[in-house]
Amino acid sequence: MRPFDYHVWMSTAKTTTSLVVRLLAEAGKIDPARPIDEYMPALRGTEWAGTRVLDVLDMASGMDIIETQANRLQPRSAITRYNLAASGEPNADGRKEALFEVVRTAKRLRPAGKSFDYSSMNTTLLALLAEAVEKRRWHEIFQERVWAKMTVEGDMQVGYAPDGTPLAHGLVASRLRDLARYGLL
Repeated sequence: MRPFDYHVWMSTAKTTTSLVVRLLAEAGKIDPARPIDEYMPALRGTEWAGTRVLDVLDMASGMDIIETQANRLQPRSAITRYNLAASGEPNADGRKEALFEVVRTAKRLRPAGKSFDYSSMNTTLLALLAEAVEKRRWHEIFQERVWAKMTVEGDMQVGYAPDGTPLAHGLVASRLRDLARYGLL
């Protein structure tokens, strides 16, 4: 392999989760109109309960997880806590949190389906949804359903948080030519 053969993708990686959720929906394993907590019992009794899969796909979950500079500067905001947990760093209270626990404890900002509010937390939740439905790790699901069918030159590497949560929102690496192949999908 030549130096710089691998390229880290950020925003393109977000399409991987929605593509897999679409494939699972086409296979009859997920109904996007159903609440996400029907597939992920760990979300029952949280403020995510009742949020449709479609609203998470549309970045319209209504949760207080919006990625803005103002939220990133707030040490106790959900998105700051999420970013710290993703890298294994302690939060503003000096405690290391599990990434999925940060997702689970997010608060509702507004009703779901009303407003597009970009957040990597929605992307992470979609990868976890796929894992819950398929009962396998995210990278295995994507490899089988998409990557292995593309005639790629190399592997797609996925980062994971210290608690084992896939970082499908951005820490994905592949050869640049394979990224181009994915883009052609």
